[in-house]
Amino acid sequence: MTRALSLVLYVCCVACARPAVRRDAVETPTKPFDEPAAATAPVPDAPYSTKPVAARLTLVHLSDSEAGLLPDPAQPKAGGLARTRALIAALVERAKGQALVLHGGDSFIPAPELSVEVDKRSALLAGNDLLFVAASGLGNHEFDLGESFVAEAIKGAAFPYVTATIDVKAGPLRAALGDAAAGTPWAHDVKGKLVPRVKLCTAMLVDGKCPGLVVGVVGSTTEQLRVLSRGASANLAVPADLAGVRAAVQAQVDALTAEGITVIVLISHLQGIGRDLELAKQLRDVDVVLSAGGENRLAAERHRLLPGDVVDRACVALGEPCYPAARVGADGKPVLLVAGAGDLRYVGNLSVGFDEDGVLVSVDAEASRPWPVDELSLLELSTTADGAALAFQARVVDALAPLLATVAESDVWLEGTREEVRNRQTNLGDLSADSILWAARAARPDVLAALRNGGGIRAPIGRLDPSTWVKRGGPIRLIDVQAALRFDGPLVVVDTTHGALVRTLESALRGAGSGKGHFPQASAGVLLRYTTDAPEQTHVLDGGKVTAVRCQGARVRDLVITPIGGAPIVLAKDGKVSTPDAKIAVATLEYLANGGDGWFPGEAHLTVTAIPGGTEQAALRGFLAAEEAAGRWRRGVGYIDADDARARITPVDGAGVTVPPGCP
Repeated sequence: MTRALSLVLYVCCVACARPAVRRDAVETPTKPFDEPAAATAPVPDAPYSTKPVAARLTLVHLSDSEAGLLPDPAQPKAGGLARTRALIAALVERAKGQALVLHGGDSFIPAPELSVEVDKRSALLAGNDLLFVAASGLGNHEFDLGESFVAEAIKGAAFPYVTATIDVKAGPLRAALGDAAAGTPWAHDVKGKLVPRVKLCTAMLVDGKCPGLVVGVVGSTTEQLRVLSRGASANLAVPADLAGVRAAVQAQVDALTAEGITVIVLISHLQGIGRDLELAKQLRDVDVVLSAGGENRLAAERHRLLPGDVVDRACVALGEPCYPAARVGADGKPVLLVAGAGDLRYVGNLSVGFDEDGVLVSVDAEASRPWPVDELSLLELSTTADGAALAFQARVVDALAPLLATVAESDVWLEGTREEVRNRQTNLGDLSADSILWAARAARPDVLAALRNGGGIRAPIGRLDPSTWVKRGGPIRLIDVQAALRFDGPLVVVDTTHGALVRTLESALRGAGSGKGHFPQASAGVLLRYTTDAPEQTHVLDGGKVTAVRCQGARVRDLVITPIGGAPIVLAKDGKVSTPDAKIAVATLEYLANGGDGWFPGEAHLTVTAIPGGTEQAALRGFLAAEEAAGRWRRGVGYIDADDARARITPVDGAGVTVPPGCP
């Protein structure tokens, strides 16, 4: 093995809101897994056709690959482009010419692999072109670096991006638009374009005609786009709510059926299987929904998963087999939903049969499953990691070599995995918030605390023991900092009030316990006690912004901030704010101060001041260097995860909660 290839095992860290709606639209309180109650009941006897199978289709799918270009250093025999490419190729070959490869969106994200170039093209974008993708949905993370970047990324892609729910009014994306007005284009004719729908053929076209099965593909992007991604501007019009999403999708589906296309797949990037379940039952003539954005690890209990992974919690409500989940559409016909985890850790394989009218007849239960991207799967499929992709990975590793410089050493695993940092206080959340406070106080000594969202932390820092899977510390390198804090958001100071800060934390605690990215992380000196046994905050939204708070929420029980060298300041006690108009200065991310993730909801009197040169990554690097120089870092001993003695954010029971006016 060459030096470059061996570095693949170590170079990259483990990679692991709210809608723009019509005036007076009310944000619905979050259910577990973001799943509407009406959609939770399993459908034991979906109304499959009793006619003979006239055509078969294997849908090979992946989504939320984000920056999973290189193998996971914690699981060196799993993940990576070379294994994924080989796995997809083997599944397509096994389907004997009846397979299509689709991507659910979030095909890239700000990351070191997106920044470095191979042959004058972003390594991450070039890697996507090697995955045999015929069409991709458009997620929210594609917009994180702005519309110009996503426009160039689309124009350079070897496949089209598909969405029916973004109307490009102006701006750089207009140059990437394809045309479906004269009829649904074949996907290969609009590669490098953004279109609302495409059609695919399971065989090679002969004189422009498909001798196999014609499949229509429609895309939908979350209506929360302009809040979830700071790079999406007013150039982009999105539906007001889920009803608007349904209408936009149905219009494109109807256009396909009018052309005689009877097998239709929806690539739906609505941030979770729950919303797609609700959408699916409202649509006509959709056969399969590829749900993306929520990284729901749908699987049956019998399916093998990667070590340490478990079947998604949503499967408790969905019932067996869970992959695929079966539901009934508005036309009374069956519709199947599939989803999978991201970061090139899984590839889904759905094998189904259709009758002569394009109605689902059957699901091949043995062939339909999520495939872990690992050596065991390749062995089962009698293949090996793709040689050309291995060589490509080696070039990426060489390009990333300057980022292997060590910033600090840690004996502690710094927890930033998605499931943890979005549901509880973690030590990496602590460390990031402390570094933001440190950077802010250098410019504004009156800043008392720092708050940030867990969803902006994208990876842990550390190493898993390959034999025991015990989490261990290790060197904190530049690449680890970049992987964990991929958005590298600018830092700001917010001058606000006690009441507004409590309202912000009420907003941050919406859906607490169900993996929401707006879950808070706090700096030292902050004590937040909250309950989920109380109403959560709901918003009135207009044009993608929170204009008012409908239900204040009652989840914040106690909020106390003890500034460095000062006495405790009680902002809330037993759910009551004693001095709501008292002033306070806190540090946070510019994205959150501007209403991202629903923070600072409807607050019209904030003063937001930029911290000169302050970004998430620069703050963490500077803080670690300062702590090391002062002798306080001690290889991370002060940041042991889940240490009750250092609890900053603690769930408590809801005894004694008073329901505020306007709350359910």
